[in-house]
Amino acid sequence: MKSFFFLIAFMFATQFSFAQSTPDQIVDKFFQDLVNEKPDQVIDNFYTHMPWVVNIKDEIAKLKTNFKTLQDYFGKYCGQALIGKKEIGGGALVIYTYLVKYERQPIRFTFKFYKPKDTWLSYGFSYDMSLDEELDQSVKLQNMR
Repeated sequence: MKSFFFLIAFMFATQFSFAQSTPDQIVDKFFQDLVNEKPDQVIDNFYTHMPWVVNIKDEIAKLKTNFKTLQDYFGKYCGQALIGKKEIGGGALVIYTYLVKYERQPIRFTFKFYKPKDTWLSYGFSYDMSLDEELDQSVKLQNMR
């Protein structure tokens, strides 16, 4: 009986700790997982903060498949730098954009979080390689001031 009580208490504490995670904590954990976990697990861990993830299983599976190829194609993960953070709707939606350093080239990661009531939800994750094109465009003469 005592072990059953501790199991219930542990499950409640675990659920409560997930519910109280901030976007900063979730992103920090994502990058820790990127070093320590397999790509599938990194994505799974990020989406533990989204109760309706079962409704988008196909999209998550596709994301996992594509995410696995990053290290094969771009080399090892070497760190990250925050490009920007945007709060929308009085802080109900927060978007973080990171420059993520791989051996071959940087990649942009975008994290979206939504807080409909008291709990932050992982609203979306994406990555793209168009950062290079945008940087080239930004340094053209007509864009320099």
